[in-house]
Amino acid sequence: MISESLARRYSVAVFNLAHDRNVLDTVAEEFSIIDGMLRKNDNFRYFLFSPKIDLNEKKKVLKSIFGDTVTPTLLNFFFLVLDKKRQTLLLKMYEHFSTLYDSYQNRTVITVKPAVSLDSDTHAEIKRVFEKILNKTVTIREEVDPSIVGGLQIRANNTVYDSSILYSLSMMKNLLLN
Repeated sequence: MISESLARRYSVAVFNLAHDRNVLDTVAEEFSIIDGMLRKNDNFRYFLFSPKIDLNEKKKVLKSIFGDTVTPTLLNFFFLVLDKKRQTLLLKMYEHFSTLYDSYQNRTVITVKPAVSLDSDTHAEIKRVFEKILNKTVTIREEVDPSIVGGLQIRANNTVYDSSILYSLSMMKNLLLN
């Protein structure tokens, strides 16, 4: 829980700094690329997260890789994270940063869990309805889950809309047991 709070504080700090320096869009794009590298490249993740590798070596390598391609704001942020030995929180930091950036851009991501993959018409209708409800541009992340039997579960921000057959059956069971 403490790590979640730390990750949030660091992400707010880099978000505000990038915003104040008018490089928010650039930092968001660069941070996204580095997050992708951390998630997909085991060697890069090991290099950055390993306590066995010297801090100065990490900085030197990061500067040689990203020095000319990443804004100084983001590079210095990574150096600070390394100095404070918080690099294992970088993935969480990006998640929080991404949420802040989406909110700033008036966007949000909703998670839709159908029992089977959505067809394009249903996908478009869910997007249209939730853009109207949330008054934001919506991106749908679809996670097929056959265990819900039928219907949908939709998570938008902190609200869950559950019209799944599994949920209906559990409600009927509770009603019958009471």
